[in-house]
Amino acid sequence: MKYASFLTLILGLTLLSTAAGQNAGYLDVTFGDFGIAPYTDNNDHRNEFCGVRSDGSIISGGGNWGAGYMITCYNPNGTIDESFGQQGAAQTIFLGNEGSGTAVAFSASGEIYVAGTAGYGSSGVPYSRRMTVSKFTNNGAIPDDWGNGTKTIDYGTSADTGSDILIQPDGKIVVVGSSYNGNNADFAIARLHPDGSYDTTFNGSGRVRTDIANNVDGAYSVSLFENGKLLLVGITLTSQPQQKNLAMVLYNANGTIDTTFGVEGKVIMPIGTELLVYDAEIDMEGRILIVGEAFDGNTQNMFITRYLPNGILDTTFAEEGIYFKPLLNENDSVGYNVAIQSDGKILVGGQIYIDGRNYLLCRFSEDGVPDDTFGEGGFSVGNLEGGFFRLKGMDLQEDGKIIVSGNGSFALMRFLAESQGTVIEEPGDDTKISVYPNPLQSEAVVNFKFRGTRAITLALYDIFGHPVDVFLSNEVRNLGVYHERIFINGNVPPGIYFLILSDEKEILSSHKIIKQ
Repeated sequence: MKYASFLTLILGLTLLSTAAGQNAGYLDVTFGDFGIAPYTDNNDHRNEFCGVRSDGSIISGGGNWGAGYMITCYNPNGTIDESFGQQGAAQTIFLGNEGSGTAVAFSASGEIYVAGTAGYGSSGVPYSRRMTVSKFTNNGAIPDDWGNGTKTIDYGTSADTGSDILIQPDGKIVVVGSSYNGNNADFAIARLHPDGSYDTTFNGSGRVRTDIANNVDGAYSVSLFENGKLLLVGITLTSQPQQKNLAMVLYNANGTIDTTFGVEGKVIMPIGTELLVYDAEIDMEGRILIVGEAFDGNTQNMFITRYLPNGILDTTFAEEGIYFKPLLNENDSVGYNVAIQSDGKILVGGQIYIDGRNYLLCRFSEDGVPDDTFGEGGFSVGNLEGGFFRLKGMDLQEDGKIIVSGNGSFALMRFLAESQGTVIEEPGDDTKISVYPNPLQSEAVVNFKFRGTRAITLALYDIFGHPVDVFLSNEVRNLGVYHERIFINGNVPPGIYFLILSDEKEILSSHKIIKQ
């Protein structure tokens, strides 16, 4: 390419698009290390949950499967709070030999409660699993009134699990999961006082086990209605036909079943086959949003469905009450968690398989339609160097920014809920690109998205068309949103440059950057 024609083309493109913004659904590069918060050295890189406390600090952890639950505390900006626990991390110790945390909740004063499952026994010894709750003080210490920091919920069986937790406004602790009844598993719910003792005003013993359909059941989410009623959402296995179904039960504040909900207090709903339910939330209208995955006969798809407060399917949502279809060229996908923004828009975090595992963050309108102002057509898809990714935890900061945790090479990431600055809109409808920060010193994050598969090159040129640095060279990228962190060679002097995204045929996008 001759320098004159190169310069004419690039100047034409940059006149149509100036640098400066970050788009909704993109990584917020002002958080942590360019949008990504690091692990502590003793974290095993399998975060199952995250939560934002009232002071803005972020707690993440779970998935340790050592002799206790591990949590880490981050400042609101994504740096590790080294005043918490031991250099930012804290861990409880079980009497058993392994455990995995699955959910976190906070008291009004900032105390931390983690629900999960503890294992007892080893090879050649009777093995059992128990539902547990661990407690940490605000600063990550084990409280004196909780012994070794963990309470075991005793249902009188040896095969129980803990899946979710919430703290009621009165400070009582609600933990849910499954419990073995001698033949199979039931929904299980327990309520404790803040000191860890059973609340006997709840079913007389503080514990309830509920059979759904005379088969295997498991609760994975608990939500609290404003009237004090408790909703459990999970799965049940039916015999005729033999398949997993979405299941719900509504309990009164005293632990009895509310028979005005669904059919005699229960809801059973088939969705495809091989169904799994992971999370549920109640919106401002009292409607119930549920996410998970199911098989439609061809692909395993993420789903999101909505029910009215009385347990009836809300057919005004999405397509007859459910969004359940292949995503992005019929790739398998999973929805692990759901959150509701203050404007009623719905966020779903999970995973999608596009030439390997990628994180998936979606946003839907209140009516269940993908929000095309977020990511690419409502979907933000990508991966980061170092592993595969599942967004297993999600919470919103006070300003609406989206905190996610998961598996792979990151502990936390933060995404923008709203666009900031001038949003890039490149000519054509295939590729868009933005750079942040700009002006820059030596590093930046380049955001771009594709609607197809391409082998791309990302390179830096001076104003005369001379190549200065190459960041990607003929690398394949599939449909999705990507966040590439670039480091400019230290020998490159300050000045104006052009960042060029191209494939083997043509220049796709350009961006003027200023190196300081």
